[in-house]
Amino acid sequence: MAGYEDLNDAERLAADPTFRLISSQRIWDRGAALTSTLHWFETELLTKEENLIGLMALNRETLGQADCLDSSDRVVLDMDSSESPGRPVGRPSYKPVVRYKAFLYQAASWKARRVVAKVEFHVGELFPRMGFIVTNLSLSSRAVVRFYNKRGTAEQWIKEGKQATHWTRLSCHRFRANEARLQLSLLAYNLGNLWRRLVLSKRIDAWSLTSLQQRLVKTGGRLIKHARYYWLLLAESHLTRRLFGSMLRRIAALPSPAG
Repeated sequence: MAGYEDLNDAERLAADPTFRLISSQRIWDRGAALTSTLHWFETELLTKEENLIGLMALNRETLGQADCLDSSDRVVLDMDSSESPGRPVGRPSYKPVVRYKAFLYQAASWKARRVVAKVEFHVGELFPRMGFIVTNLSLSSRAVVRFYNKRGTAEQWIKEGKQATHWTRLSCHRFRANEARLQLSLLAYNLGNLWRRLVLSKRIDAWSLTSLQQRLVKTGGRLIKHARYYWLLLAESHLTRRLFGSMLRRIAALPSPAG
């Protein structure tokens, strides 16, 4: 979830004080697992049938628990803004004028197909912006455009997963090892997305995972070891004391999973 690609950074991260502390206090002096150990864990241990099934089940259970936490009913209000203007009288609107139109089109070798056109008129532009969708849906023209826009949004999520958690970084020689790596990447993406949905404040819950990694996760700090406790001092830039405290409180307020 921190955005490190495969095992290229393992040797450097093994000496990182925070990573060593997270792993175990017993390995504080000798460091965390090195590249060879992680390679064995990824390509030999995780590729066993029962472990792959366990990874897939872990992903399903993680999403299932999130649905239980964020399953409130939705109320959709479709309001015509022309009936209640929200700007001073006389101030021009820069919102584009949008029109939809459906028609049948048949090329030489085609059957007659339904085409939905969307035309946008923007202030200050001489020519309108036009888009066309060939579809077999029987929805209204506006609903067809909204449906395909959602498909485009899903493609953006896929692009985010490729960039933030390296879904396509499948450089192992064996198919099963690449399958395990992809499952780990999916789990990292789901955890990061749930962190964004359930823990972050409204001010930053629209940040991409890449921005969250660079601004909140990869934060410089210093770990001080005392006889009975540790002090983790973090650089206060984007990750402020107030933000860090609010994240901890929201995590503590999440209900524990049943069972």
